[in-house]
Amino acid sequence: MIRSLFIFLILSISVCSAQIKTIKDIPFNVGEKLSFKAYYNWGFIWVNAGKVNFSVHRNSDSTMLLKSEARSLTSYDWLFKVRDTFKVTVTADSLKPLEFYRNTYEGGYWVKNQFEFDYANYLIRCQLNNSKISSNTKSIGYKKGVRDVLSSVYFARTIDFSGYNIDDKIRLPMIVDGKIYPLYIRYHGKERVKLPGGRFYDAIKFTAILIPGTIFKGGEDLTVWVTNDNRRVPLMVESKILVGSVKAVINPF
Repeated sequence: MIRSLFIFLILSISVCSAQIKTIKDIPFNVGEKLSFKAYYNWGFIWVNAGKVNFSVHRNSDSTMLLKSEARSLTSYDWLFKVRDTFKVTVTADSLKPLEFYRNTYEGGYWVKNQFEFDYANYLIRCQLNNSKISSNTKSIGYKKGVRDVLSSVYFARTIDFSGYNIDDKIRLPMIVDGKIYPLYIRYHGKERVKLPGGRFYDAIKFTAILIPGTIFKGGEDLTVWVTNDNRRVPLMVESKILVGSVKAVINPF
């Protein structure tokens, strides 16, 4: 189940909607670092099984590098070792993805993917490699609003939820492993949330639709809380999986 934790976190807080125009609308700065603890629940016990870190770096005057790293705790490596790295170069003024990289190792299964967003020709060029198939290069048609999973996480923080009513759906088209999925989230309003350690935050709550597969059941079975302020920092995400449930909680920031 360690394998599911990073995929769960990064997909769950990925939302695409608001159209930002300038750097002043971006609620984070170069140098920001956020870290999360990932937990797995089986029965009545929550087990801390991994950690995920997000960071923002200056790439050039006009671009930024967004990076996320996930790993299982050393004590769980014998059961299911995870060493995941995601990176994407984005425009500094609108967070449009330019180049996305995935280099992951999960329980003996490795993936090395690269996406190049060619906006001039309305294409996404994909280099797909993993331990089960030989290298595959292909181009797919770019659709408006499509982003990779990592730039979606950061772009989500630009959303002004005041423009939505409870139960409204917000579309989030996303490219995952060389395929585009027409995903969405559902807005559930504001809530006071308590995190482990007695921390309280004013939050915005929504649920997200998941792609059914070997880990998730699919459907709106995932709940997300983000801070109800201009930063929209992800606080906690929870979801049921085929066996048990998973949760990711932000460390104090």
